[in-house]
Amino acid sequence: MPGIYDLSVPTEDSPSEPLPLKVEHKAHELSLPLIEMFMGGKKENLADGLGWADDAVSLTTHSGTHVDAPWHFSPTAEGKRRGQ
Repeated sequence: MPGIYDLSVPTEDSPSEPLPLKVEHKAHELSLPLIEMFMGGKKENLADGLGWADDAVSLTTHSGTHVDAPWHFSPTAEGKRRGQ
């Protein structure tokens, strides 16, 4: 049947991922200095005195269902350089 099929998979560190990726979870408290510096926010004005959580993910283009798969296979399409 024609249509759009979602083939995506969660980006996560799991045994089903053949090429390991790294997810670093950062605590809500770590963003407080940024909130104060850039936004002028104060700890006492934030819900439970906490900022936002911030996660960092390191992965390859082979992770999940490929990130930017067309670029992965060729730097050109129809004789033109692909954007990155």
